[in-house]
Amino acid sequence: MAFSRALVTAGAFLVVAAALAAAPSTTQATASPSLDCAQLRKVVENWEAKAATPEADIHVQGDVQHIEEEGEIRHLTLCNVPNPRLLCVARAAEDRQVGDVLIVSGQPSLRGHDLVVIESCIHQVP
Repeated sequence: MAFSRALVTAGAFLVVAAALAAAPSTTQATASPSLDCAQLRKVVENWEAKAATPEADIHVQGDVQHIEEEGEIRHLTLCNVPNPRLLCVARAAEDRQVGDVLIVSGQPSLRGHDLVVIESCIHQVP
């Protein structure tokens, strides 16, 4: 009896392990952006109108306007006037260059009506 329970438990463990291995990783950025720079402006206006704090991750596609390095930290700025600037703070910028089109993802923080900051952002080429 104990042997058959052990087999059932081992079988259930293998099924769960296989399901977890097949599940997509939640740490990867999505391949399809949900916003472009113009749409980001409308989202920021909505946050301001409701005096709301952004609670969900955003995914924005745009051109890199500026790159600044501070040791291992990279500040990638996307979007430009008349849209809010989007500052992506990342540990590694790989070989990103001004003009590259990227998708950046993460938890936004509104810093005035013309700046959105994503700390620890994930960035990738679309």
